[in-house]
Amino acid sequence: MFPIFTLELQCIVQDVIIYVSEWLEQSLHLKTDAETLAPLVKATEQDILSLMAAQYITGEAILEALARTMIMSRDHQDIPIEAGVTIEEEYKEWVAWIQNDAIGNMPSYHKALIVSGAFWQSQIRVTARSYLCLAPGKSQGWRLHPHRLRASDAFRVAQGQHTRRR
Repeated sequence: MFPIFTLELQCIVQDVIIYVSEWLEQSLHLKTDAETLAPLVKATEQDILSLMAAQYITGEAILEALARTMIMSRDHQDIPIEAGVTIEEEYKEWVAWIQNDAIGNMPSYHKALIVSGAFWQSQIRVTARSYLCLAPGKSQGWRLHPHRLRASDAFRVAQGQHTRRR
């Protein structure tokens, strides 16, 4: 006799995507992509500033929320950035660095962006309920569903676990 398994799901979020950022055709390298990345980042920033309120749902400034989302709130060593530590100035310095053709020392924010995969493995999305998220882009097919999330797509975030029944 085979054991019977069930999957219990709890829906955490149900929302609709209203914005998807552009993405790079290739992986993000150290300084080589500044010319391509600078207009992409500025366009994404402008789009998000026009779509969202000045303050994110967590109470932080929208640029702070964007800066954290782009690097998944983790530093260049993949260590979580503590709540309350602001990185908006690091983000602004990084934007200035890529707009200046990446001249000078590479900011740690750029290294964190490489780790996160934003803009080349993932795209930034905004939902109708004003959530920012980083989700797989065109370069990563999903195993179960090869469709990538686009503007106007509905989605659900679920938390689940397998349980064994006798």
